[in-house]
Amino acid sequence: MIAVVAMAALAVAGALSACSSKEPVAVTALTPSASASAEPSVNPVFVKAAKVYRQVLADPAPYLGLDAGVSAQEVTYTLDPLGDASTPRLVLQAMNLGQGQETIGVLRFISVQPEGDDVTVLDADYSVGVASAGGFRGQVARSSQGKGLIYTWWLSGTGEGSVTRITAGATGFTQEQLCEGQVVQVSCLPDGEQGEEISWTDASDTSLLDALESGTWDPTASASPASDQGSVGQGTPLGQGGKLTKDRPAATSPNGDPVYTGTVHMTDYDGVLALQGQQDPNPGSGQYTPGPYALLVLDQPQEVTATNGDGQGTSSRTASMVLLGYAEQASAWSQYDGQRISVSHPAAQTFWPSDTSLPLGEPRLNGAATLLSR
Repeated sequence: MIAVVAMAALAVAGALSACSSKEPVAVTALTPSASASAEPSVNPVFVKAAKVYRQVLADPAPYLGLDAGVSAQEVTYTLDPLGDASTPRLVLQAMNLGQGQETIGVLRFISVQPEGDDVTVLDADYSVGVASAGGFRGQVARSSQGKGLIYTWWLSGTGEGSVTRITAGATGFTQEQLCEGQVVQVSCLPDGEQGEEISWTDASDTSLLDALESGTWDPTASASPASDQGSVGQGTPLGQGGKLTKDRPAATSPNGDPVYTGTVHMTDYDGVLALQGQQDPNPGSGQYTPGPYALLVLDQPQEVTATNGDGQGTSSRTASMVLLGYAEQASAWSQYDGQRISVSHPAAQTFWPSDTSLPLGEPRLNGAATLLSR
């Protein structure tokens, strides 16, 4: 049986807290080993890690920290040094823990110990996926510069949330809060660094561990560079593809209204999900809200100031698309389907959603927008 060393960590999916500096969590010191850049084909630390992680994957439930009666329907994993090339860490992702309209999962960070078959588990509250209550969104990406993993959570109704960098070293895991507040409005990573989408492997597939044992494991192989459309869809700096972007200020029309330029997409409920690269947050709702949806997918993400969905003031966030119209209101845009156009619309008649309706987290134009060019 593998002994688990649980560590207290910061809960990040609750109320917002003040920004903090790096906070190393004390654990049993890890034995330094040769750098991953060294040439030996077989690294004894890697071989041991593969053996221990193989046992974890054989029975991951004890490491997931789930409440009694809750089981994971889908368990996947990735390996990452978390900024310390001497030791690969195991990252577990258990999905489909929610009920009804929720598509929720949990992350667990695990590190092999220098002696015996013990592991250290960063027992932090890192949730991923979509929840209907409060419009919670959570996701994780890999640093393009090898500086650990980047975790982001936010509320779609308000844009409030936080971004945390998770790394590991000889003294244990470290959690560094990069920013909090309107995280959909800003880029929290330093210039030149981006988030990269993680390729997850099913827990039943131990091919990554085989590569770890044989000395052929590539720490960068599980990351996919974010595309230009990587931030389309969720009103978040990370977006579905994990790419952090700078805000693009909105242009204005002669009368001062914001201008939006992009390509029109006439589509149905499933088509919106496909454009956003998003699992359905409202299973079964497609039969009641089939569409059509008239969407303007913006050439570049841009900052949009709009009224909050709860009617309480306004907020500025980054948008990747805008909803031009739904059902009957969408028909006026069908003649422009697939075309690149520019429209203007008063900021006072633009709204952020406060629920999980589609498109998720993107602004709605209330009333007819003005066509400027095509």
